[in-house]
Amino acid sequence: MKQRSSRNVARQLTLCALVVTVCGLFRAVQSAQAQAFSVVYSFEDPPDGAIPEAGLVVNGNYGYGTTYDGGVYGYNNGEAGYGTIFNMSSNGKEAVVHNFSGAPDGANPSGTLAHDSAGNLYGATHSGGSSSTAGEGTVFKLGPSGYKVLHIFTGGDTDGAVPVAPLLWYSGNLYGTTSSGGASSNGTAFKLTP
Repeated sequence: MKQRSSRNVARQLTLCALVVTVCGLFRAVQSAQAQAFSVVYSFEDPPDGAIPEAGLVVNGNYGYGTTYDGGVYGYNNGEAGYGTIFNMSSNGKEAVVHNFSGAPDGANPSGTLAHDSAGNLYGATHSGGSSSTAGEGTVFKLGPSGYKVLHIFTGGDTDGAVPVAPLLWYSGNLYGTTSSGGASSNGTAFKLTP
């Protein structure tokens, strides 16, 4: 008899644990459904850009990001556009702070921007930079004095080409990778001191 009552108690405890788990899951589903979602900005291109592939980075009172396509120069040239750098306030007001032109400043930024403690932003473009808009990409800086190209990739054995990943700011240097170029044409890892 004792063995049966122990089994019944064990079953009841298991059933209680199952009920508590199901109730917890039900509450979690209710909480997930209660979350608020709203769009704060929709890109129109032109003039603000299109395809914001990278994430936003907070710098000061704004979120900064890039669009891979769009902007004013591409449409002047009859193409999809070279991309933009934009900032956005917490209330969804967007402003373009740089329109990429292909050459010499680069085209099609793809990685999330990095920033230093002084508030300068750094990024890379997938292409552009050389005298042709096809180019191998650039590394750039956006600071209080404006936009500046820090490096133009050549795609050769000692350089690299087509940076697509975000840059890393560490101890006063920028670190990144390219997806092609280098000694074996399989990409490079680089360090750049601005």
